[in-house]
Amino acid sequence: MSSTSPTPPTEVPLSGEQKLTAKRFNERVKLVVAILHSVALAIFGLGGLRLAFDPTVQPPAMAAIILAIVIPMVLEGIAFYILGKLKAEN
Repeated sequence: MSSTSPTPPTEVPLSGEQKLTAKRFNERVKLVVAILHSVALAIFGLGGLRLAFDPTVQPPAMAAIILAIVIPMVLEGIAFYILGKLKAEN
């Protein structure tokens, strides 16, 4: 009974053009993630934290508060998923 273990994949070195393409793609991915993160923080800050610390604000409906917490969490989840799409640059 012989057991064959799978061989690890060998990395093929990328050409200069492939490295440049991967770098450009990664920069675009990081830009999209930064935008999503900024939007999530803005929504959370305006919708969630302002209600907690500003006594002059009229409390909105419970649905608005829940959305101000859930939407940023969803945006952050999407951002983390997109970060997983980064390409190797080496």
